[in-house]
Amino acid sequence: MSPKDEEFLRRLDDLGARIQRAAETLQSQGVLQGEARERAIAFELEHRRLKDLAQTHGSASTATLVREFEGLRESFAIWFAEIDKHFETGFRDKP
Repeated sequence: MSPKDEEFLRRLDDLGARIQRAAETLQSQGVLQGEARERAIAFELEHRRLKDLAQTHGSASTATLVREFEGLRESFAIWFAEIDKHFETGFRDKP
């Protein structure tokens, strides 16, 4: 595995951890219900799908994986900001 692939997997793991922390935070606040819960589950499933693809790497190009990762990262950040008006900066990627 190349350093570039290892870096991508690290970023993917970081995003997975942020998704999980956000879901736990929202659950503890009592706002992870209905559509919000469904979206949280969808983010988790999409993260797992990307992680599986990244680990096998044979079924998707690196450019496609990076593009899908960026889309997931942005969608998650927007969703979380809309759900939790007081979200912590630690959940967002730094530029």
